Amino acid sequence: MKAVMQSIRDAFADVQRPEKTMSDAEVADDWGDEASRFEEHDVRWWEIPDELIAHYSAVFCFLPPEAKLYYLPAYMSWFLRGGYQAESNSRNHLIYFLLDPLRFGPVWELMSPVQRRAVRRFAETCPDLAHDEFDRKEYEQLVRTVKNLPSQASDASSKPAPSRSPRRAPGSH
Repeated sequence: MKAVMQSIRDAFADVQRPEKTMSDAEVADDWGDEASRFEEHDVRWWEIPDELIAHYSAVFCFLPPEAKLYYLPAYMSWFLRGGYQAESNSRNHLIYFLLDPLRFGPVWELMSPVQRRAVRRFAETCPDLAHDEFDRKEYEQLVRTVKNLPSQASDASSKPAPSRSPRRAPGSH
């Protein structure tokens, strides 16, 4: 388990804190009620207290892909530290997010190959943590889902730019 958590930490260590935060997701979840906003100190994802992760489950619903990429390793690490046993919506939101290609796909596209391997290692660990048959089936589906995602990014930034002929000035031949 520690090796999987270390692979997550290493793979996502350089992901920058996004403009949109957990607090923004919570405000969105509460229909824009600014009273839901909480103080977020400038901490790295691995320093976010487990209590915050357990309480604030809206991250995977209301944030853009780059923010989800930032918070994903925090939630996976929390899950492995014991969040899989928690009575928390965060546990369910994390797993359902990873199982949903429409929501997780854009984040997967942002990931490096090392980050993708860390997510796969996380998924492969989950069935061993199941505390009932329902969880086991769900976690086994997670393994299959993540395993079937492409290993390489398919967005334009990962493909070499097409070669072009040099442009000529108008009127020149």
